[in-house]
Amino acid sequence: MPDPGLLSRAPLLAALAGPDLRALSEVAEARRVPEGGALFRRGDAGDGLWVVTAGEVRIRIESAEGAEVVLNHLGPGDAVGEVALLDGGARSADAVAASELEAVFLPREAAMAVLAGRPEALLRLLGVLCAKLRAATAQVESTADGALRQARRHGAELEEATDRNPLTRLPGNQAVRQAVERLGVAAPVPRALCYLDLDHFKPFNDAFGFRTGDEALFLCATVLRRCFSGVAGCFLGHIGGDDFFAGFEEVEGAALEARLLAFRQAFMSEAAGAFYSAEERAAGSIAGKDRDGKARRFPLLGCSIAVLELRAGEGAGAEVIGARIAGLKTAAKGVVGGIARGGV
Repeated sequence: MPDPGLLSRAPLLAALAGPDLRALSEVAEARRVPEGGALFRRGDAGDGLWVVTAGEVRIRIESAEGAEVVLNHLGPGDAVGEVALLDGGARSADAVAASELEAVFLPREAAMAVLAGRPEALLRLLGVLCAKLRAATAQVESTADGALRQARRHGAELEEATDRNPLTRLPGNQAVRQAVERLGVAAPVPRALCYLDLDHFKPFNDAFGFRTGDEALFLCATVLRRCFSGVAGCFLGHIGGDDFFAGFEEVEGAALEARLLAFRQAFMSEAAGAFYSAEERAAGSIAGKDRDGKARRFPLLGCSIAVLELRAGEGAGAEVIGARIAGLKTAAKGVVGGIARGGV
């Protein structure tokens, strides 16, 4: 008779009392299986429970193409076929000895004959199976929830990717509109919506060509990212052309203006060094033609910034925000420093 303690290693039988385990041990068999031998094959009737005492078992199935797919490796103390012990259903996979194997085999018919006279033991086994079923259900639900969250995340990432400006890779019009709507809702924290417009971009484009114009837009996006990287509640977007957007939550006006000034200075300085000759930088202008075709001088690239500030608890709709920013944008182009701030 195998040691009853060996059977207790099976999670299904661990809940049984000592007398029940001893009774089952009396009908259990010590078995040896050579390396490569099968404990059972997929489709076989569930004739009993195996408890590995030495060696290793490989649980496997065969793919439609005939390839082996290993599902699990089991070793000493592991049990194989717990459910089959109770229902006798068909095996769902092969169990093959990966090395010379020693095991305790508990035949189903003999075990059921013992348990038939022990209703309390059967109830304990049913309780264990119910707990396993609940755990399996919770795992399936968790896996399904995770898959759903991942699908939603991928969908959001795909939507965001399709809305990004192909040149600067900043979020585009749709994302900017959503940011404006979100920031415009009354909230317990102050917010700021900033419209950034490159000054003198058209004559720059005319003088240096569209490729260099694209390089200037890319530079603007790069400096924006660098200057506002790590700022909590910051959203950066590219509306299109030479128009950019920056939105902020939980900001203090003076601190934000200092950051915007630093961005503006960095962009103008780097643009001057990257695109203009020493003579043009010294003159502070380039030669070009106005809309009427007349020759004139145009200042170097600059940036005007309109800053609409919403106080804590204050909100505004998209139309109001748009109209107010338009007025601040005009004001920004006429002030020293190129930044105009205002509220609704």
